[in-house]
Amino acid sequence: MDDKPDIVVLHVGSNNIHDKVNPEILAKDIMNIGKKCIAHGVSEVYISEILKRKSMILKGKIVQVYNILSAMCEENDFYFVRNSNITSEYLWRDGLHLQDSGTEILSYNTTSVLNRRFIQNSMHNNYI
Repeated sequence: MDDKPDIVVLHVGSNNIHDKVNPEILAKDIMNIGKKCIAHGVSEVYISEILKRKSMILKGKIVQVYNILSAMCEENDFYFVRNSNITSEYLWRDGLHLQDSGTEILSYNTTSVLNRRFIQNSMHNNYI
């Protein structure tokens, strides 16, 4: 029996982002998780953008990680799930955790990217 998944969606890094974090190191760490998935036989890796926070310092760090990680995803043929439509209004008062409405948007963002990819694959397979 083959228990390995074909697809992995990584939504990581939110708890690791703080004012002393090096954005490049965090982005590389996230990318390394994706590379380990591929090394273990996963076909496709989707990396979800770290969600914005209310803190201005953290917002800047998140943007830096976003820029580095989105470029690394392109270089490694990983798929990047953008979450720019999840603003601080979708966070609880703690400025960290998503309200239900934010969770729904996160789910929508992820399934939209997955669905687009499945449609592309199915169209490609129909033309082969």
